[in-house]
Amino acid sequence: MARLTLLILAFSICFSSVLAQTTSVTYQGKLTDGSNPANGQYDFVFRLFDSSGTQIGGDLEKGDVQVTGGVFTVSLNFGLSPFAAGAADSLEIGVRPGLSTGLYTTLTPRQPLASSPFTIRSLSSVSADSASDSAKLGGVAANQYVVTTDPRLTDARTPTAGSDNYVQNRTTPQGGNFNLSGDGVVGGSLGVGGLSPGNKLNVTGNGIVRARINSDSNGGLSFALSDQPKWSIATVTGGDLQVFNDATGQLAMSVNGSTNVISGNGSGLTEVKAQTTANLSALSLLRWDLLSKRTFTVGFLPVGLTFDGANIWVANSGFGANTVTKLRASDGANLGTFAVGSNPQFLAFDGTNIWVANFGSNNLTKLRASDGANLGSFTVGSSPNDIAFDGANIWVANNTSNNLTKLRASDGAIFGTFAVGSGPRGIAFDGTNIWVTNSNDNSVTKLRASDGNSLGTFPAGTFPIGITFDGANIWIAGQASLTRLRASDGACVGTCTFAVGASSIVFDGTNLWATTASGLTKVSLTGTVLGAVDAGAGILDIAFDGQSVWVTNFNNNTVTRIPAFP
Repeated sequence: MARLTLLILAFSICFSSVLAQTTSVTYQGKLTDGSNPANGQYDFVFRLFDSSGTQIGGDLEKGDVQVTGGVFTVSLNFGLSPFAAGAADSLEIGVRPGLSTGLYTTLTPRQPLASSPFTIRSLSSVSADSASDSAKLGGVAANQYVVTTDPRLTDARTPTAGSDNYVQNRTTPQGGNFNLSGDGVVGGSLGVGGLSPGNKLNVTGNGIVRARINSDSNGGLSFALSDQPKWSIATVTGGDLQVFNDATGQLAMSVNGSTNVISGNGSGLTEVKAQTTANLSALSLLRWDLLSKRTFTVGFLPVGLTFDGANIWVANSGFGANTVTKLRASDGANLGTFAVGSNPQFLAFDGTNIWVANFGSNNLTKLRASDGANLGSFTVGSSPNDIAFDGANIWVANNTSNNLTKLRASDGAIFGTFAVGSGPRGIAFDGTNIWVTNSNDNSVTKLRASDGNSLGTFPAGTFPIGITFDGANIWIAGQASLTRLRASDGACVGTCTFAVGASSIVFDGTNLWATTASGLTKVSLTGTVLGAVDAGAGILDIAFDGQSVWVTNFNNNTVTRIPAFP
């Protein structure tokens, strides 16, 4: 039984010369007899069909075609009409042995036509059909298209040459105004108010000079290096001015549009003493009472808290609560309460979202900071406690499984679990490494953030819990003392322990604040106690918002805000 398989799917048009194009096409195929290439002479019949399966025209027979090694080539001429309107869709082929008169064996399936055969339509293209006289265009003599003697080309009429009624390419300033619609590109430099711009965009003028960017939601400027986004500054909905680190996807600084309070993302905002006009006025009048602490009610049994650049988030751990509360940092206004997992403990901000460690349900909850929307829960180790962000990933200390879990902040994918000491509690990032306090064996472990490799374990006083980074050193809050270790190698430099027992600690850019049995203690970077504040009952955690220190009061379901100055 003979069968046909295509060697070349498309027809090829044969041209003898540019001016001698024909309607013949060349078809080449491969014929097998059983499983072997056919050899000898065969008769073929070819039929064209349209897309509905109706044959177009008659049969085209080719007798005694030589097939060698299974390969044959035939010239087919169906004329122009099957291809003029694109009617032909497929080719049917029948075959029988040569020198015979029997029925043809029809091969299936029909072969679809490629686009090449339709190019024979160019024999009678619409444009060429009408160009019967090369000396004319559309029946009009070519010399009638440009008439150099037409007086309309030379008489004075608006706009005349040099008129200010159109934009001209000139080296001297042009008078008048212009108003253009659509898009455009300036390939060189653009000067506004000056003739020779020294920069790509140069705005020059006397007195107050402003370039206005107006938007209904987010208007600003974006800065890039080598086409890589770096920074942007914008006025956003609500009137706040924000500086955003586009490279890391983090909000770097925000200026409140109502209060003028400057805030930043935790320790990222350093060496800034943000004070409102009202606070400065109170200080000048010696009204210290107006700078006193303020307390705000939150949920049941608050434990941890964090700052997102504009708001304070508080974890309410009490049985049946299992929520976080969002407070506006500028005035303590309650912006909402959001459900999370069981027994939430501590929180972290990744620049866009809030992450909550749920001690009772062994998972993390991810909330969108802008509106508190729940973006998912992610299983980690046993009894997750403190939590930190390293610029790309979330790290959580699993208190009873004695390890850390690393998750990608963008989607919660787990990158690994890393063993540490016994009873890990507090966790901090120093810009390169992750540090975690091991409460049960009085130590702190240092891990490289990029791969979780352990870089050492160092003594950290009795029952260490809280931990923070001051830009050069790691400070650990222990039951009986504060411990200071050099971040580069974990070594003790000078005096390393200070007699201030604490459970939580934070760095405000200048000094340390530690939660102690008696309240809140302010400590210099040399370990000197600078003062103490009665900040509430049962203080558990502490955070800094760029202006004030916040603490959770576990015993009375509140948080307290204490100005970090005077």
